Amino acid sequence: MYNLTALQSSTNAADLVLAANNFTGGMLIAGFSIAIFFVILIKNQGEIGESLAVSGWISLIIAAILGFLDVINFVFALAYLIISALATFYLYIRPSN
Repeated sequence: MYNLTALQSSTNAADLVLAANNFTGGMLIAGFSIAIFFVILIKNQGEIGESLAVSGWISLIIAAILGFLDVINFVFALAYLIISALATFYLYIRPSN
């Protein structure tokens, strides 16, 4: 059972999203962050290394901002940092055409 007083005191849509995020333990906005990562990954028309690097760095910036706002856990920013670092390292060591 959830305490719905946070929903009664909400005045705009952002309050509703933050209340839902608190009810889910921070996983709502983290899920949106993961979805943004995969949308950028799929929409990028480059090779997989370039796509991973671009989507990783953009998601890292978004996750870091949301982490500083205390909306999501910093584990997501750390995960995107690892993905970005590995993809960038791959782009660095791959043979050029």
